[in-house]
Amino acid sequence: MASQIFLFTGQNTFSLEAEMAQWTGQFTLKHGAENLLRLDGESAGIADVVDAVASAPFIAEKRLVVVRRIPRATKEDVDRILAAIHPAVILVFVDAEPDKRLGGVKMLLQIAEIREHPVLRSAQLRQWIAGLLQQYGATMLPTAIDHLIAVVGEDQQMLFMELQKLALYCADRPIDIAAVDALVVYQGERQVWALMDLLQQGSPGPAIRYVQSLLDRGESIQGLWAMVLWMLGTVAPIAAACSNSTNPMTIAKETGINPRTVRSILPLVRSHSLNDVREIVHRVVEYDMALKTGELRASDSEPQELTIALDRVLIACCSARQRL
Repeated sequence: MASQIFLFTGQNTFSLEAEMAQWTGQFTLKHGAENLLRLDGESAGIADVVDAVASAPFIAEKRLVVVRRIPRATKEDVDRILAAIHPAVILVFVDAEPDKRLGGVKMLLQIAEIREHPVLRSAQLRQWIAGLLQQYGATMLPTAIDHLIAVVGEDQQMLFMELQKLALYCADRPIDIAAVDALVVYQGERQVWALMDLLQQGSPGPAIRYVQSLLDRGESIQGLWAMVLWMLGTVAPIAAACSNSTNPMTIAKETGINPRTVRSILPLVRSHSLNDVREIVHRVVEYDMALKTGELRASDSEPQELTIALDRVLIACCSARQRL
């Protein structure tokens, strides 16, 4: 039965979907689209799966049944599938995170051929990047690879799209950090992490230039202000928790803030006294109130006032000696 029943699983959805697409594509070419059936396990029940696997192929050697998300099933339900499955049918379950507490899932983990797709980390991720660039006939400096991962993160789908763009842009030369900065859009939280890293250097110049580069790429000043508000919203509770412990995990548990965020914010907090933190947060709140009441103008056509306020906040965050 192992050769008939497969389970595609793992949190690396990019790799999982790529292999699944390859499977279904090759199967369709060989056996025809009429012998490929897709079911959604959230809406289809065990009876639907049993009916699907019991049917013979239509003028072909094989029939493929793909079930996305394992339906709630008991061990007895899986036994029904095993009893009904036609010898020429291949059954594939696709579930990134199956509930291993369920009897049916436990049974499938025992009898199915497991195709695991773990998230790539460190050397494995860099090896994948190198292989992809080789397919494109492109090269990339190691420092640029590190920078790209720092900007985009380890999401292979995002990296895949950005690498395609970079390979086309640098067709006649190695991809460097300047190319990454010119083409790659910092995504969501990545903008926050990059800004935090610059603030930790203690000089406001790089942080201010980074914010200006985001504005030049089309980011709204309101969006950047919201990003900084979120960042500084974590400073006060972390600073308060530091009076009890400087251990990031302890602070994370006490404040409910993500441990990674705590680690990123701690150097900033440690470079300021508690009074400095209070002053920064107090003034940021004043700026935000002025923005909401219209006292501070921040339209797309007149972003100057909020931009200046943002620059002042960044300056204050970089040094305890600076004042808003």
